[in-house]
Amino acid sequence: AEIEGSLEINRTGGSGTVTTRQNRKLNLSAGQSQDIAKTALSLAKGDRISVRVVLRQNGRIVGKAEVSSGG
Repeated sequence: AEIEGSLEINRTGGSGTVTTRQNRKLNLSAGQSQDIAKTALSLAKGDRISVRVVLRQNGRIVGKAEVSSGG
């Protein structure tokens, strides 16, 4: 299946807010996995981070996950 995966990371802290987004088209077979994106970021005490992953097939959302921490 052809899947479009997107990753969005938001970091908010004393130095402001930073958002990074990465998208990638994946061709997956049943049970197969692939990386959507790889990234690194710096965090300081008190920063809040949220990560959202969305998977789309033919423009329709077929999977979504979001997690946040800190603050």
